[in-house]
Amino acid sequence: MKTIEFNLLIISIMCVLVNSYRHHPENQQMLESDLQKIEAIGMNLESRLESIQEGINILLGRNETAKTAKRGQQSLSNSLQGQYSQGLQQQQQKQQRPLPQQYQYSQNQFKRQYSNLRMQSNYHPSQTLDTRGRIKNP
Repeated sequence: MKTIEFNLLIISIMCVLVNSYRHHPENQQMLESDLQKIEAIGMNLESRLESIQEGINILLGRNETAKTAKRGQQSLSNSLQGQYSQGLQQQQQKQQRPLPQQYQYSQNQFKRQYSNLRMQSNYHPSQTLDTRGRIKNP
């Protein structure tokens, strides 16, 4: 409730009381005491309303702080997740990279080299092989 609405509520209550006591002159003192009680209740309610409004403002401030922190955490989380997935992609790309040309042997080259070694049964460990696996002539 806003302050204006609160004041209008108090005034309307007072009007009802005044109208009910107006017809009996002996009730004038009772009316004054009731009005004083209502005024005290109104002041108490107004102070409570102010403290509630302060509490609401504090909670709204905390809510904004929490939203800001959440946005910061969300962006940090997205950033870290992006870095993690980018690292995984780079790692997968590294794993999929072919070996350098000097280390690549086709299956046919391997078979040829193996068959050359088998055919050359006169190979002795002291002899050296060329790059294709054939015995070098001294």
